[in-house]
Amino acid sequence: MNDPHVESLTYLMEASPGVVRFDNPPPLVHETDTFRLRLTEGVLAVEMKAHFSTAEEARTPVERFLTDWTLFAALDFDTIPMKFTFQSAHQIDRNPPPQAPENVTAEAHITVGRVAVQGLATFTPPMRNKYPSIPAAFKASPDVETMWFRYRLHVEGREPIASMAYACLTILEGSTGLSGKKGARDEAAHRYKVDREVLKMIGETTSKKGAPYEARKLDAEATRSPLTDSERRWLRHAIKRLIQRKAEYDSDPTRGSSLSQITMADLPPL
Repeated sequence: MNDPHVESLTYLMEASPGVVRFDNPPPLVHETDTFRLRLTEGVLAVEMKAHFSTAEEARTPVERFLTDWTLFAALDFDTIPMKFTFQSAHQIDRNPPPQAPENVTAEAHITVGRVAVQGLATFTPPMRNKYPSIPAAFKASPDVETMWFRYRLHVEGREPIASMAYACLTILEGSTGLSGKKGARDEAAHRYKVDREVLKMIGETTSKKGAPYEARKLDAEATRSPLTDSERRWLRHAIKRLIQRKAEYDSDPTRGSSLSQITMADLPPL
């Protein structure tokens, strides 16, 4: 009886045009419980440790990992810095009939980085002499991808910073199951190890500050005063920290208590 087994997968890694260039980086090696990978000169070789009988099955955990890695790296660049394109899978039959050959299945049509969006600015991309680091704990969960998407809309000038930041805050609070209810912010602060003062500052700044063309709210409590450069910088840094923290937590909720506390001291001064 045949016993097909995928031994390895191969991907091409390309730097996003206009975002970053890699200058002869050393090979990057990483290992999980499921596979080993080695990235050399833009070619990612993935050796499967676990058994998968088809290329499609083998690609699922690998491409989930690559999506997590890509979004983690994107927080450093404010955009997707790289993409991975599947090239081929090497598959064998571990119980072949007499003289049955090994076979290689090849494809080249899937690009990992589904949350990627193009930036608008044109500039000389920075040169890096190493590949983006692989996170110890990071999961691009649906909430994380949504928060990242809203952040990118702001970076591209397609959403005011106040509505973006408030949306990300409510995603974090809503993930506790107490969305819109008393105690949601306290639970989010506790669950994700974020000082409540940080969440309070995001909520107050996005609710009370902002000129009429950018404010999230224009009720009686709105100051209608433009956000300062320091407030904008603080909100961007705060939201990126929340995105990363949500991804860290979602990678393994059982380790939530071991996360370090995010405080006002970890963010730029206001």
